[in-house]
Amino acid sequence: METPNSSSWSELPMDILISLLERLNFADFHRAKMACSNWYLCSKQTLLLKSGPPWLMLFPKDGCVLYNPDEDRVYKPKRDFSGIRFLPNSGKWFLVVDSRSQLCIIDVFSEKRIDLPPLESIKGGLYSLERLGDEEFKEELISCGYRVIQSAENLRGVLRVDEKMEEYIVVWCFNSIRSNSNYIGFCKNGEGHYREITAHMEELLGLSDMVLCGDRLYGT
Repeated sequence: METPNSSSWSELPMDILISLLERLNFADFHRAKMACSNWYLCSKQTLLLKSGPPWLMLFPKDGCVLYNPDEDRVYKPKRDFSGIRFLPNSGKWFLVVDSRSQLCIIDVFSEKRIDLPPLESIKGGLYSLERLGDEEFKEELISCGYRVIQSAENLRGVLRVDEKMEEYIVVWCFNSIRSNSNYIGFCKNGEGHYREITAHMEELLGLSDMVLCGDRLYGT
């Protein structure tokens, strides 16, 4: 009698593997897809059958935990979240700003991290940014030399991640209670700088909020 190959689990037929992955909960699904390259490729063609209430992210004194109300279970990520401020998410991917005011995208269920261009890399011709330490930026309206100091505390953003296509879109702006944003910066995967879009024109006097839906950005 032949001894079964111990690696045969990684070579399951696609239809059987999809059937198995579809029945996993959210956390186990994302763990399973990291088992091997074959399972990862198969996960991109899998639609989870089980959908439940959204998870709750909590920040106790000792770090960050994720609560799954569907399982009544708390998960503690391995990643160190100290010094990180969370902005919007797209699924398990979060847009965050670190203690040095650097944007990046992280996967809360793994150690995956996508570093993004520095904010001061923005290009467009109307505005420029100069970093002043770790928490402030000097913003200048190039045409007239008007300057204002922007704080990283007022940084807002939106994110969309398409895991199947391995693509992402990041949009950010400075927005405070006292003033709306006159421009936004955005970039896609593979780009080394942000592109500028003006938000101050005849019909739109600054931007107070924005929503990213697919490839469309809606602002108010």
